[in-house]
Amino acid sequence: MKILATLGYFDASGEGVVLEVALARGTQRTIVRQVIPEQLRVAGKGFTGATWTDEPGRSDLIVCGFNALYRYSMPELRHTGILHQPCMNDLFELTSCTGWCRGLLVTADHLIVGLTEIRRMPRYRWCDRPFEGTKTAVLCIDKKSGRLVTCLDIGERARHPKLFGLLEMP
Repeated sequence: MKILATLGYFDASGEGVVLEVALARGTQRTIVRQVIPEQLRVAGKGFTGATWTDEPGRSDLIVCGFNALYRYSMPELRHTGILHQPCMNDLFELTSCTGWCRGLLVTADHLIVGLTEIRRMPRYRWCDRPFEGTKTAVLCIDKKSGRLVTCLDIGERARHPKLFGLLEMP
């Protein structure tokens, strides 16, 4: 079985990496290595997740950065675009929902985005709004219109869960 792993480094580079990992063989190969553009770079961050836009290995790969999405097109995984808006990291302007973006799933019609509630000031301030109203939630956004379909709060106040990944069920 092969998987993709997204990486970042705890240094000032802001570099993002996607590795192809062959679990049975115990091998790895770098398939994407990108220094994040300076205006989007945050020290200690890199790529934080990825998803295919359709069939794995044949469709475009969308990779999450700290505050933008990066598109790589098959077959050679050529960098073909960046989706960034000043509000990208918390999606507030688009959805009125605020939180730390931590998960992305792309379906035929929707972008599903995971958020994690923020309970203390992050080291890197990424918005001017207070963090007290943030939530751990799953957002469903219509790809064509960009409109919020739903925002489902999945947080537990006492335990502060952190959402990391989203996978589609058959």
